[in-house]
Amino acid sequence: MQIDAIHQFSHSCAPGDGVTNGLLFTRKLLRSLGFRSEIYCVTVHDALKHDLRSFRDYPVGEDRQALLVHHSLGHDDAAWIEARTEPKILVYHNITPAEFFPEGSYLHRYCTLGRQQLRDWAPQCIGAIGDSDFNSDELRDSGYGNAVTIPMLVDIDRLLAAPCDVRIEARHADTFNVLFIGRICENKGQLDLLEAFAELLHFIDRPARLMIVGGTTSEDYRARLDARIAELGLGDYIDMPGKVPADALIGYYRAADVFVSMSEHEGFGMPLIEAMLHDVPVVAYNSSNIGNTLGEGGLLLDSKDPRRIGALLNLISSQPALRRRIIAAQRRNLERFRADVVRRQLADYLGSLDIGVPLAPVDMPRNDLLAWQVEGPFDSDYSLAIVNRELARALRDLGENVALFSTEGGGDFAPDAGFLAAHPDIAALSQRSASHPQLDTVLRFCYPPRTNRMRGRVNAFHCYGWEESAFPADHAARFNHDLDLITVLSREVEKILRDNGVSTPIAVVGAGVDHILAAPVAGTGVPGRGFRFLHVSSCFPRKGVDVLLRAWGKAFRAGDDVSLIIKTFPNPHNTVASQLERLRAADPDYPDVVLIERDLPQAELNALYRGCDAFVAPGRGEGLGMPMAEAMLFDLPVITTNWGGQTDFCTEETAWLVDYRFAPAQTHLGLSNSVWAEPDLAHLTARLREVRQTSPAGLTRRTAAARLKIERDYTWRGVAERTRAAVAALEAQPLLRPEPKIGWVSTWHSRCGIAIYAERLACRIPADRLVVLANRDAEVESPDAPNVHRCWSAADKSAGSLDALYDTIVAQGLGAVVIQFNFSFFGLPALARLVERLKARAIGVHLFFHSTADVHHGAELKTLTDIAPALATADRLYVHGVDDLNRLKTFGHVRNVVLFPHGVGAAPVPAVRPAVLAGKRVLASYGFLLPHKGIQALIHAFAMLAERQSDLYLLLVTACYPVEQSAQEARDCQALIDHYRLGGRVTFLTDFLPDTESLSWLQHADLLVYPYQHTQESSSAAVRTGLSVGVPVAVTPLSIFDDVGEAVNRLPGTGPEQLAAGLSLLLERLATPVARTAERERIARWCAVRQWPQLSTRLYHLIDGLSQPLQGTSL
Repeated sequence: MQIDAIHQFSHSCAPGDGVTNGLLFTRKLLRSLGFRSEIYCVTVHDALKHDLRSFRDYPVGEDRQALLVHHSLGHDDAAWIEARTEPKILVYHNITPAEFFPEGSYLHRYCTLGRQQLRDWAPQCIGAIGDSDFNSDELRDSGYGNAVTIPMLVDIDRLLAAPCDVRIEARHADTFNVLFIGRICENKGQLDLLEAFAELLHFIDRPARLMIVGGTTSEDYRARLDARIAELGLGDYIDMPGKVPADALIGYYRAADVFVSMSEHEGFGMPLIEAMLHDVPVVAYNSSNIGNTLGEGGLLLDSKDPRRIGALLNLISSQPALRRRIIAAQRRNLERFRADVVRRQLADYLGSLDIGVPLAPVDMPRNDLLAWQVEGPFDSDYSLAIVNRELARALRDLGENVALFSTEGGGDFAPDAGFLAAHPDIAALSQRSASHPQLDTVLRFCYPPRTNRMRGRVNAFHCYGWEESAFPADHAARFNHDLDLITVLSREVEKILRDNGVSTPIAVVGAGVDHILAAPVAGTGVPGRGFRFLHVSSCFPRKGVDVLLRAWGKAFRAGDDVSLIIKTFPNPHNTVASQLERLRAADPDYPDVVLIERDLPQAELNALYRGCDAFVAPGRGEGLGMPMAEAMLFDLPVITTNWGGQTDFCTEETAWLVDYRFAPAQTHLGLSNSVWAEPDLAHLTARLREVRQTSPAGLTRRTAAARLKIERDYTWRGVAERTRAAVAALEAQPLLRPEPKIGWVSTWHSRCGIAIYAERLACRIPADRLVVLANRDAEVESPDAPNVHRCWSAADKSAGSLDALYDTIVAQGLGAVVIQFNFSFFGLPALARLVERLKARAIGVHLFFHSTADVHHGAELKTLTDIAPALATADRLYVHGVDDLNRLKTFGHVRNVVLFPHGVGAAPVPAVRPAVLAGKRVLASYGFLLPHKGIQALIHAFAMLAERQSDLYLLLVTACYPVEQSAQEARDCQALIDHYRLGGRVTFLTDFLPDTESLSWLQHADLLVYPYQHTQESSSAAVRTGLSVGVPVAVTPLSIFDDVGEAVNRLPGTGPEQLAAGLSLLLERLATPVARTAERERIARWCAVRQWPQLSTRLYHLIDGLSQPLQGTSL
């Protein structure tokens, strides 16, 4: 039959309504096939009156037209449809079964009527289309024998181009967001979703939010939902905005991390498809048509068990490979809903009804998937911008489909128009980001490192650098939650991230420096005289320019034919000019230094490289050190510190390395428990002279090797190839990250500081992964759990004493072992044998040293140097202090050593002040009662203070250790108390108390005192317990307290007189409320980053990260 127009009828329409969107999409398809097509409705929403028409305007009686009748609910205008004599095709969107709604309700009535109308109209229609197989089955059951499935609901192009309310995305940027979109009514199952979300909160290790979007059509069901939210105490976790505009709806999709449907009935399930289009993993209960809509995408649930669903959602939140796999399958599923496919299906079906198509369907070019998008600044000479645009160019030159997107740590921004005009190839890459709505791999590099709302199937931070040993815990958590991959500049950066608990796969890709060769060597001449040393940097403190200037003054004199040229730029952290002024004033014979503080174009910088004779960079920390690599391209000898990212290419064969010692980092970041490398002044001085005095031939032996390495490994093409290989390697990883069972070798449940430490450090290790391997010869304080195996003896130090421990580790199938070391626990030969045997089986070894100093046991000297070769094979060696870091460095251990702080417990619950302390100013001490703890010295000091200050009181919460030495110390202390007649002014508690009871006493102290006299331990657990209370702490000037130095007050000495003098001054300083508040705030800041759960999480992520290396991808 000859048909020129195919119109559509729907009883009602509304903006954002799924059926209305289907009408608009179908009209677009019909018009693209050459038909005239309009949409007619009984009720037209005001917002659509410009586009849709009233059914009263329908061209009744026109020849050569057909009508598509859309049906999704019964209505009272069936007579109008039945009066139409032109060919009619029913389009069925499903009607929810009436039994889901209360009898007598509006929905129950019209759902019943709608199904009756569906059957009544079958004889009047020449065909029928279901938008799902589920609906088509019902059509055939209702008498439409030639019904077919054509999903004329999903206008992918419109959905991908739709505007987004970015405020919604930003508002939910820091939570794991579970989304459901649909009417609030009985069949949608929001109550079931609520129960699953409540269970998720028991599993997940980050903030989560449930977003339930949609209007309410059942007030009774909404009331039940609100009541259950209140019962579960979830009000702060729920966002229920009701029905929202289209741009807000896109905002919710973009904010979502997973879409979850518990619906009992869906004829199609359009929100499932919309979620897939936004790469949101879909989890849905397998009801009605859900399985057909998901196809091979998403995850189907066979039950509504809330605990199982909560656990599954947690897996999606923590397993990036699972998320990637789901998204890849969802993208394949979406292929069947693309306009070209649906248009051809519609044309074929119309042809089967003898309706000719005026225009044959033509497949349109695809422009929706972009393989790579590099995100970050790229429109300046900022180092991040250079890295971003050069990597994008290199990927493009490898033939990849790539774009650049302008963003920074604070959010997106428009790139500089002038820069784009000057660099048309970059402008073209930038333009491409606007025209490709779906992304395969996103590579972002910006500062601060913003990781949320990256919209790739694979989300990676690329070419990342870090320069000191500590890394913010919140950064590590975001990297683990949000990223599939991190590519880094150097092995040192990889180590820093791993050591701070980043478990995300990491590949070392380096950076390119060959882009500088694109600029000519041009300039007005190189300043300085004779042999010129060059330094190029920001002159931040970590660049070590202060050490360089001091070494320069020692290495040369003003009359020497040498110059140091420093190319830098003004910034708040750059004080090089004032440093030079002071040095010249103090030393009239100070050698020549030329300071350049203006921006230089690359051509002039190249001229500096070409015109100088050596490059010097004694930095305290480098992520890579690009200026050093650039200098090597120009054949300059490089002098640099032997720690940091530059040591990947600066070796004894390619550079002149300067020795160093570890020291607390003093960066503008203010990170606690962080170190960097302090260059050795004398060695740097010697290296400067050595390079100046070495013959050109002698220098060339290293500079030639250096240039060869840079030209081979540090090109942007090489970086792009390694990046591409790293992304490809992700696909070979298992669906779920390996989570090895972890052995915990320690004393356990005994009166031992290390036992307490080990138990607290294990607090976040999942119970099903933890196997405790404890000593048999312990006085156990509480019964062992089933996961505790006692399989070694501290009394046995023979070479084979740990063989039973090894056998247990193997029998338990452990993938990693954490060993708490103390010289009194193991014989060193036995420990070395254990480590070597474990590494031979590829079992991870993590050794915690609470002291690394040599110990004299009678005539025997115990030293870790005896087992240095075995320690070198361990995955990680953990120490608590900077002295320990430097000691292990002298043993040859650097690459596998971690500075790992002691933990601090949570602040105690406030308790009622004991009557004995009422009205008193309380000095307190806490810990095991042993002679070196200095309690006798404290009693002497207190006696001196008590004579002058009648309100002072001494509280000693000092438990006896189960050795005679401790019992004798208790007797001696009590004798001193009696000697000074202090019985009424001292509470002396020597029983081993539970932590809660100890802390309930200590929180009433005005000052906690740790009067240690001597010790070889590197850290004190007792002082941390005291700090957790939040009251001011005083310590003696011993190295054991170095790692708590930021939070404590140092006393002037260890003797009674020094203790008394120091305590008196402290009590006077803390006499005002303002001073006490400031002290408590200082302690609180220090404690915040050392909570046991945080450290435990860091450790198990570290272990997991080392257990899953990305094979064959690194530089």
